Amino acid sequence: MKNPEERRKHYRLKLHLPIEVSSQDKDKRLSRITSNISAGGIYFSSPPNYTFAPGEKLNVKIVMPKTSAAKNHNLFDTYATVVRTEPITNSSIKRMGVACKFDRPLTFNV
Repeated sequence: MKNPEERRKHYRLKLHLPIEVSSQDKDKRLSRITSNISAGGIYFSSPPNYTFAPGEKLNVKIVMPKTSAAKNHNLFDTYATVVRTEPITNSSIKRMGVACKFDRPLTFNV
């Protein structure tokens, strides 16, 4: 049973996947690693000089690892909207956490 405080519709996985994030006007481009991901969104950290605002539209490219059946990495190329940003305080390195909701839920064929 879901916690009544939980608003997520999709199960969140603590996966560290390479991503490339860019703003729709392409003035910001950033390669990062996810902190977690679900069919509905992602969470990643960004350096403080890369600021993202709630409501900002992003292009997100996610590299999924190769499987024994796949010859190459799977690449998801999708759009997302920034939901919130927050300072990450549990590290000596200054970073901002960025939570994004995918415009359409990802579908995984396993």
